[in-house]
Amino acid sequence: MKSKMAYFNSRAFFTGIGISLICSISSTDFWISGIIGTILGVIALMLIKKKTENKIINSISGFILASIASIILVNMGHSLYLRETPVFILSIFPIIAAVIISKSGKKPLNMVLHIFFIYSIVLFFLKIAGLYPHINIENLHPLLKSNFKTILWGGILYAIIGIVPILTLNDTFDKKNIILNYVLSSITILVVSFLAVSVLGIKEVNIYRYPEYLVLKRVEFLDFINNVDSFFNFAIITDLLFTMANGIKAVKIDNTFIKILIPTGILAVTVYTCFTNWPLLFLYKNLPIIFIFLLIITLIPKKS
Repeated sequence: MKSKMAYFNSRAFFTGIGISLICSISSTDFWISGIIGTILGVIALMLIKKKTENKIINSISGFILASIASIILVNMGHSLYLRETPVFILSIFPIIAAVIISKSGKKPLNMVLHIFFIYSIVLFFLKIAGLYPHINIENLHPLLKSNFKTILWGGILYAIIGIVPILTLNDTFDKKNIILNYVLSSITILVVSFLAVSVLGIKEVNIYRYPEYLVLKRVEFLDFINNVDSFFNFAIITDLLFTMANGIKAVKIDNTFIKILIPTGILAVTVYTCFTNWPLLFLYKNLPIIFIFLLIITLIPKKS
């Protein structure tokens, strides 16, 4: 049974940051950037054959990605659901869950990933069905508003956000499986972005931090089944939780102190970042730089 972890990892960082960034850069031409980014991502995954095997570099990359995923997840929970709950309490449970998942065996984990992959795909089609009546094509106008350089930069950023977690956290020897997972992930992100912009409009997408969640509040079936946004949002939670777990698992330094220090460090970074505003703004504005840095050190073919 082939792993579906790359599917979840590739989607994770579009939540709260990626989609908002792409839309702020490319405006109503976000979909062109998405298509360009998908093509660039596939080409990169096909061409990249070697990456670092240095344990320290892999551990640093895993820690950074796990921390960012934890920050996005906790901030989302604190902003949208549990505003009165202390950030420390909200941070503990997903980190504990991620540590437990990271210690799972390969076969049991792959089975769980396949179950949640099917669940994610089913929710994806239900989102389309539930939001289809609310689509307003006028929200996608004007076309070709942005210049080519802006659209291209949006495409490059789209590719980087999608492939860096795959390259950093996953075994990439099985190219077909990795590329298939990436393409499926990219299709879901493109469609979710399309739904967010076509339903809410580009101005609202650029205002709200989690437009991919906000648009889910419009989902309804048979004119009376509504308020199902939390049900659909579970797919976003699994993306981030599995990515946290894979980041923790990437730390392969055989030292008991380090193994305790990693989740403790993630907890400290998450609490501090979500408790104040400026680290969140810093993360949002500098995610491209952070991911480019991770891409560079990941491609250094230095053996441990």
